[in-house]
Amino acid sequence: SLYRLEQAKNASLLLNIQSPKTIEDVRDFTIKYEQVSFWDSYVPINNTFKELLSSGNLTLIKNDSIKNSLLQLDKLYSAISIYENHIRRDYEQLFYEVAFKNTSFGNFFDLNDPKNGFNKRLEIKDIPESSRGKLIADAKWIYNNQTMNNGLKLAVGNNILLTEIHGNVAKQINKLIKLIDEDIEK
Repeated sequence: SLYRLEQAKNASLLLNIQSPKTIEDVRDFTIKYEQVSFWDSYVPINNTFKELLSSGNLTLIKNDSIKNSLLQLDKLYSAISIYENHIRRDYEQLFYEVAFKNTSFGNFFDLNDPKNGFNKRLEIKDIPESSRGKLIADAKWIYNNQTMNNGLKLAVGNNILLTEIHGNVAKQINKLIKLIDEDIEK
């Protein structure tokens, strides 16, 4: 999963950069932090398989290798769900709660027009000079906060782990396709 790999890379980058000193540094730091802390879930499309399981119709599939492969794939989907829930909890406790209580939020977005929401970033020139000192101080606080840094470390490890599980899903799907193709050819 490229998404998870990017989150891990951005978290690692944030752990290894210099403390933000300028408003440009803060903008770049903030963008990377947003990329790490943005939440997205993987939702497999496995309705047919779930229906086969719940109805007891999995027995309609006579090839045990195919059945076992489907069950293994379902197990991997469950693992993804478990790790995603774990990561989401980490993000809530280590990023969102800590940052929201101690720093300002959304400073690089144009929130004056509700239709923009978080879709339109402000240019540096649009950030008032009077606000820049606070933004730099907030970014330095986040940079130096041990809880936030521990969250970044967890984001690296957990997202790499999820990337590996996604790779295993792809392998399992390819194995399943091969088994089905072989079964059809019989």
